[in-house]
Amino acid sequence: MKNTPNPITVVIYEDTKDIREGFTSLISCFDDIKVIGAFADAEKVAQQTDELRPDVILMDIQMQKRNGIEATAIVKEISPDTEVIILTHHSEDENVFNALRYGASGYLIKDADTDIAGAVRMAASGGAPINTFIARKALEYFQRQLRSKPSIDYGLSKRELEVLESLIKGNSYKEVCSELFISLETVRTHTKSIYKKLHVRSKTEAVLAAIQNKIV
Repeated sequence: MKNTPNPITVVIYEDTKDIREGFTSLISCFDDIKVIGAFADAEKVAQQTDELRPDVILMDIQMQKRNGIEATAIVKEISPDTEVIILTHHSEDENVFNALRYGASGYLIKDADTDIAGAVRMAASGGAPINTFIARKALEYFQRQLRSKPSIDYGLSKRELEVLESLIKGNSYKEVCSELFISLETVRTHTKSIYKKLHVRSKTEAVLAAIQNKIV
């Protein structure tokens, strides 16, 4: 959870009215989370992201005017600090990895057991909310990749490797600070440098790239 008294701001993109209104009502029950926008499509996602600058976006992967993966790429280009959680009824491999590749922080299946508020808090604190089933599929995919791809030197410094290794453990930025005895601003600086060297746009994508390319 954020270290400020301000609530976590959330924008929802969901083309099914009942689901969109249900998420809004559910999240509004919590004092530490505030919905500042809810839209039926992502046609104006660039303008809305620039104006609202939410902490977290809940993004439906299948929408008529613009799909969630394309919209996620636009969001991360405009507001890199905004965390995007992809929501879907399915768990197709290609969509999972495309969403993460384009900067999504998490990927959840829409069902009654999904803790939306918990996922929002986790993403806002630097975590990566992913359903267990999807996480297992991701692990299997990258285990196959590890057997076929050689290690690549991306020129990461010793400290950057330590930060990356801590992130791979699933630590939030605050937990990285505690583990490495460095400030939050230092963690953010190292993370941005890691993103640049690995040619990625999110924490989740950096972790996946590190595993896939045997960086740590």
